[in-house]
Amino acid sequence: MRHINRSKLIVFLASVSLLVGCAGPTPKGESAKYTKNVSSVSLHQYNERFCPAETEVTSDKNWKKLLEYGNGCVISQKWDRVEKIGEVFVHQDINSPWGPYFKSLAAEGKGQYERSLWMIEVALQKDSQQAHFLFQKARLLWHKGEKQDSFELMERALAQDPTMNSARLFMAEIELRDQQYSRAFKLFSEAKDHDLYNETVYLGMAECLVEKEDWKQVVQMLDEAININRKRLESRLLRAEVLEKHIKDTALALEAYRKIRYLKMKNRLIGALPKDIEDRISKLEAQLLVESKKKKISRRDPASKQEVAE
Repeated sequence: MRHINRSKLIVFLASVSLLVGCAGPTPKGESAKYTKNVSSVSLHQYNERFCPAETEVTSDKNWKKLLEYGNGCVISQKWDRVEKIGEVFVHQDINSPWGPYFKSLAAEGKGQYERSLWMIEVALQKDSQQAHFLFQKARLLWHKGEKQDSFELMERALAQDPTMNSARLFMAEIELRDQQYSRAFKLFSEAKDHDLYNETVYLGMAECLVEKEDWKQVVQMLDEAININRKRLESRLLRAEVLEKHIKDTALALEAYRKIRYLKMKNRLIGALPKDIEDRISKLEAQLLVESKKKKISRRDPASKQEVAE
């Protein structure tokens, strides 16, 4: 069975940890306290509508509104605007670590990894224990191939902020890639406890369960993922394949393939249909007909009944 494609997790967007402010900044000279009441939020809570027009990013915005703007602009990959938000933070107060943090994100988005690492080091000088800064540096070190240091920083970030699911999911993907399925499943399960509506969590758990050949649980996890993202064709196709090849439920597999074909015809799925989907459906239809005939013969055959009774 093919592996589930969750590559978006390891790329920039899905691995950035978004944040929300719960309290205002404190006086200059106490930069660490700027981040005291900042917590992580899920990517799906924001979209590009939160990214303002260039003229709206001005220094009269409060810091919580700027964080909201930053989240929206990161998601929409408007890196010049992310850079501008960083500059506004710096202009408001040189002691705030959020300026260099957003400048680091902007530089990374533009492929300027050395500058991005330099800027996050500046943020960490202002607050060395802030989970978002630790995680940002961890991802940059991962990009450089310094995997051990990266993983240790991710663990530190999680220790500082257990709600940071982006770090947890990044670590889960690493464990899964390294075929450490038990550790990966544990991390995905913990991620689910913090975010029930993250498709990636269920797809990751499904892939771990594939290795255990726990096919009923695989289908259950895929069902959860499909409920969250009904347009992803690949999740539905994987579910149909498990029903066909592993659970061997001809009727359910046929129903699943037919539904995929119908939804794709109605332009309600994203992804390409397999070229042999009509062959799969025809094969299952023929197989179901054979199974149905066998059941009828079995019900009529007294010898068959006798064997069952014995």
